[in-house]
Amino acid sequence: MSSKRKFVRAILLPLLPLLAACSADPGEPGSGWTESSAGQTAPLTFEEYRELARTHVDSGDLFLVEGDMLFETEAALRSYFDERNSATTEKSIINKVGGVADLRPNPTNIRFCFAAGWGVNNGTYTAPALAGVKASILSAMTAWEVVANVKFTYRSDLDGAACTNSGANPGLDFVVDHWNNSGTATGAFPSTSWANQKLRVPTGGIGHQLALHELGHILGFRHEHTHSGASPRCFEDNNTIELTAFDTASVMKYNNCTLSGGINGGNAPSALDATGAHKTYGPTVDNSLYIWQDAGLWRTDNDDGVYKHAGDPAVDWTGATSAARLSTRLYVIQADHLHKVNPNDGTYTVLGGPAWPGPTTMAVINSTIYITQDAGLWKITNTNTGAFAQVGSADWTGATSMTAHGSSLYIIQADHLHQVNPADGTYTVLGGAAWPGITTMASVGGNLYVTQDDGLWRITNLTTGAYTRVGTADWSGATSMTALDSKLYIIQADHLHRAEPSTGAFTVLGGAAWPGFTAMTAMP
Repeated sequence: MSSKRKFVRAILLPLLPLLAACSADPGEPGSGWTESSAGQTAPLTFEEYRELARTHVDSGDLFLVEGDMLFETEAALRSYFDERNSATTEKSIINKVGGVADLRPNPTNIRFCFAAGWGVNNGTYTAPALAGVKASILSAMTAWEVVANVKFTYRSDLDGAACTNSGANPGLDFVVDHWNNSGTATGAFPSTSWANQKLRVPTGGIGHQLALHELGHILGFRHEHTHSGASPRCFEDNNTIELTAFDTASVMKYNNCTLSGGINGGNAPSALDATGAHKTYGPTVDNSLYIWQDAGLWRTDNDDGVYKHAGDPAVDWTGATSAARLSTRLYVIQADHLHKVNPNDGTYTVLGGPAWPGPTTMAVINSTIYITQDAGLWKITNTNTGAFAQVGSADWTGATSMTAHGSSLYIIQADHLHQVNPADGTYTVLGGAAWPGITTMASVGGNLYVTQDDGLWRITNLTTGAYTRVGTADWSGATSMTALDSKLYIIQADHLHRAEPSTGAFTVLGGAAWPGFTAMTAMP
């Protein structure tokens, strides 16, 4: 999205229950790491590979390869070794465990805590101080939360002795712990067993960049340098899906995977990482478009057009007729009812009875929802119950679009543009009968815009209704339009378009995903 920081391209997790271990950039806490010779010496027998990879941690022997992966069992290591050395073709697949993708099951509530023993001698090593570790990890979590619909939940009530993987899970997804390694950090993939669901911090500490990378593994993302388009490429295995083109800026890429060294720099995931994260976990709740189309409610990123269901895909929104946003909630009319929708999870409340049959338009001004339906203009007087009252006595039958601009409502009805006082419903007709047929309308940058017939039009005078065409694009059949971040978003010819209000130039976002009627609004 246009307000987001850039991300690195992301690849989904492996089928095998791996963990990942990575180095920092030189000069960062946790620096000084060198890749395991198990990942670079060839040819090796499996036995040689196994012994080079063997590393002892608190839970027993694990196997570290590629300088960045930990296998929990010798059998898993052997499977990886066989596939890596016998692969003759490249394939991109979504890895699955138990028939489903290996992703965090509750991505908006990924629970973690910090183990005991920070800043003190733990027998064979001294752990780094907690303050710096916590600061790096929390800042890296925020960077991921900015670009995708994920949320890390800090269970500070479990910090210390209760924050452990040694027994039953106390209600966590992973533990931030330390281990006897001077420069290598590890992050557990979602399918890793509970005993190894850890983000392990080396004795040298962990900086923001390294924490960002390890949290990428926690979310299930693989190394960018295993991508088929990588140069240089360090192929790991075939259990990946390539979500975007190869991204040299990815936080999931080593600076040079063929040499000893650290991960890429950068304080946030790259733009392509963000796209991969959108495809996996969905766009963020804020700074997104919300589209009701066919039977679904979709949250759509306004930069790349990637979309995911907003909430339960089983909820049927067929026939939604209009939508708007008020504060932190979405409002939509469907099946003759007004619904208040939580954009975080798509849950909703039905407000009142079946009062809204037939075509409707909806807009919000002065913290009040206004609806045209049947012959009336109505305002919602209570957003908890759905109570409503008629505004004025004018006949608005057949209104095709409505929006708020300045202190007025603007309604197109009977081929005319009307400026309406929301307090009493009185109105002024602006200009002649210039707006027949289907229209959409939105306000952005101090101007009012209308799609009608084949054009995008800007109202140049809100007293006379004078207008001018914006650009030369053909917008015939546009089904909805909204504004976000100083841009117009228009659905037309089954595509979502981002249009420049000043010139009409546009970018098509994604494929032909939006056939039929749509209702759209935006959450800044």
